[in-house]
Amino acid sequence: HIYIQILRKKMVINEVLFYQKNITYIVKITAVVNIQRKELVMNKKGFTLVELIAVIVLIVLVMLLIVPNLANLRNSNDNKQFETYEDMMVEYTKTIPLYNTKSYVCLRDLNMPNINETMTCNGYVRINENTLTPFLSCTQNGEKLYETASYSLPSGCR
Repeated sequence: HIYIQILRKKMVINEVLFYQKNITYIVKITAVVNIQRKELVMNKKGFTLVELIAVIVLIVLVMLLIVPNLANLRNSNDNKQFETYEDMMVEYTKTIPLYNTKSYVCLRDLNMPNINETMTCNGYVRINENTLTPFLSCTQNGEKLYETASYSLPSGCR
């Protein structure tokens, strides 16, 4: 009976020693991990020069792709504005009584609103049988903004 008690005590002591070794091992591993983590944090305080240059290059490439497309979009919208105005010239011409008896109608005779206050436009609608073809030339501060291909103003529209 005493022998069993001594065996039990030895087993308990062995278990305690086993757990103590494991706890010591875990503490050592935790200390190593914490040291490595601190080293990583200390080494990563900022960006390297290579990383900064790479980001700048990417930004420049994106800008090179976007800026020309924005300029083309603006030019496309400007031309749409003038093409719409030409369509309006044709529609206004159709409201003139006996318009088809004339060879052209001047823009000033159409009594159309200006595209905007700072722009000066001149033009006419050529009438050929049942075909109405608008011709338009617009300037702003002396700079030509738009002109229909093969535009030549008839002397009656000057």
